[in-house]
Amino acid sequence: MATGTKASMNWSSSQRDEYLDKVKIVDLRRLDAPYPPVNSFAAGTPDAGRQWGEYWKDKPLRDRRYNHGLRRDIVGLDYRRFKYIVPQHESVIFRDMDSKETVLVVLRDFIPDEDLRKSMINVCREIVTYHRDDRREDPGMLSHFGYTCGSRHDPQIRLAAACIRLDTDEKKLREADMNDRAQGMAGIVWNLMRSKFPPEIVADYNDTIRENGIPRMDMMRDDQSFTFKVGGEDVTFETGENGLELPPPSAMAAVHYARYTHTESNGNSWIVACTVNAPEDYTKGGNFYLASYGIMMLPATNTATAWRPWHLHGTTLYEMTPSPEGRLGHEVRKDGGLNTGMVFEVSKSLKAARKRSAWLDDCRKWKVRKATSPKVSSPKMSSSRIKASEVRAPKSGLPETKTEPPSTRYTLRPRTTRPNYYESDLELSPGSEPAESDFEDEHRSESETGPETELEVWTETESGTDTESESPTESFKPINGSRSI
Repeated sequence: MATGTKASMNWSSSQRDEYLDKVKIVDLRRLDAPYPPVNSFAAGTPDAGRQWGEYWKDKPLRDRRYNHGLRRDIVGLDYRRFKYIVPQHESVIFRDMDSKETVLVVLRDFIPDEDLRKSMINVCREIVTYHRDDRREDPGMLSHFGYTCGSRHDPQIRLAAACIRLDTDEKKLREADMNDRAQGMAGIVWNLMRSKFPPEIVADYNDTIRENGIPRMDMMRDDQSFTFKVGGEDVTFETGENGLELPPPSAMAAVHYARYTHTESNGNSWIVACTVNAPEDYTKGGNFYLASYGIMMLPATNTATAWRPWHLHGTTLYEMTPSPEGRLGHEVRKDGGLNTGMVFEVSKSLKAARKRSAWLDDCRKWKVRKATSPKVSSPKMSSSRIKASEVRAPKSGLPETKTEPPSTRYTLRPRTTRPNYYESDLELSPGSEPAESDFEDEHRSESETGPETELEVWTETESGTDTESESPTESFKPINGSRSI
């Protein structure tokens, strides 16, 4: 692995500030009515809307509890109603114009090593192959790894289960090996986020983990390291005095995943994600949006994002081709592009499941650890040479240790330099639907059909009335007479 990647995982606060000072900041007002509308799938193109409508027409829901047993409506999009469309090359931080609170972070060129990023593509695809799809009524696949809150009838913290029976030594070894790779991927991504994201986002995760006594993603092993194979060599990262951390307890891998406009009720205040591969052609759909502020983010490989779970968000439907066997969740993009990545999520149920997880009380107490410098270990044995008895055993029956006093809460430092500053105070688009306060109240929206417009990167003039379309290859200009300080 390139030395630069290791160094990027453990930046100092001054290095982080220097990096963030170069990121554009845009202030937007929250919309009175979200766009796209709540509780409906947004079709990225008219063809995408027709294809998914026909595909779902005769297919029964696998979960009858979903939306009162009904498929959600599909609405067309008018891209002129978005207040900001983030170009593929642009890193940007969005803030609420009134409160100045950060609402969306988009960082491009996130992972500094291409070989490392490409290795993560295979890990994400392997996870969705061998772990259960947790959003069975949505397009694509989204599968947990790390810790989950267990089953509905027995909510306890436990490792995400495989979707097949692990009834042979070979299958058990494959699962253990995959968990090692998944933890390594998550560990690298998380520590890059610690270096580059605004500190309040990282503090939110770490405070939630510590205050609720939730284990970090140690894969039920006693050691506090994580390993990832690059170029045939295992690179091991030790946590300790140098500041590296094990990743948050729970994560999900996604392939071709899309979802309707919704909110989420999580155990913490942020969701963070890393797209390790995205299609080059954004005009066919599959684009993330923040409906509460009318923001669409054009997809780009190697992008990290962060947003608030209570803000309405979703991903547009893409032009698709069913899998040869017609299995739901195994759809692919018609243009052959691959959209895959991972997301860290602390479920609200994970906090409740911790209280029922007696096995954790017999183990060492977890805490946010300072770290030693990363080191390169000697290559491990391949899975084919490991015996079943040599798989690292989970924690159980460890001697009791004294509970350490809680550490001081993460402190946040104010920005010390003047940022690149952008504002927008646009009029709200007419005809938008009101937001619903909770996505659990799954009411169906009336079907809408937007005009068949080409996707354009666009900007509004200072008057706020004339719309000026641009070619995607042209530079994206600040909107509504934005000013730079």
